[in-house]
Amino acid sequence: MRLAFQLMDEELMGKECVGSTAVVALVGGSILCVANCGDSRAVLSRGGAGYRLTRDHKPDLEDEQERIRSCGGEVLNCNGPRVMGQLSMSRALGDHFLRGAGVVADPEMFTIHNTITGRKGKTDSIRIRFAQVTIICRDSRDEFMILASDGLWDVMPDEAVSKLARKCLRRSKEREVPPETAARVAARVLIRTAVERGCRDNITVTIIDLSWGR
Repeated sequence: MRLAFQLMDEELMGKECVGSTAVVALVGGSILCVANCGDSRAVLSRGGAGYRLTRDHKPDLEDEQERIRSCGGEVLNCNGPRVMGQLSMSRALGDHFLRGAGVVADPEMFTIHNTITGRKGKTDSIRIRFAQVTIICRDSRDEFMILASDGLWDVMPDEAVSKLARKCLRRSKEREVPPETAARVAARVLIRTAVERGCRDNITVTIIDLSWGR
């Protein structure tokens, strides 16, 4: 997965002012793999609750600030914290003009373990530890995963997004809409809702239905 990010970044060589974020998920029979670079985000809906699987790479994160400064860059407040007063993300694909200032294309990966309380009425939790490899053990209560750019998350909290997507998918299931179509419809509803809430940024949303076959 790291190689995929590296190859994509290399394709943007020579396009100094071109850059993008990326959040990627690989879905296996028993695991999910997630990697993120920038401020796009992945949220997993499990058992009626939403869990953020990535963290937004922002220049005001303490460890990211330290990394940027160690590379010779600075975080300046210019309509919010920005690398060298220009980029509001600390990691990105492309944006090579800031590579010497610490903006890198290395994805951050996570290891996610299920923590089951075993007590009646208690909700299972997900414990997240930053690591080199992303491994999310799938659970029978996994419903769907949302991958989206910051245009969505800037105007809607994670739980509100999960709740609306869950409602759309449930309604489609009741109408016996094919899963792929249902996911596209739910993604469009999220985009429309974000625009109605005042988003002026571009928005990309992908919903992965994890309940197939159940």
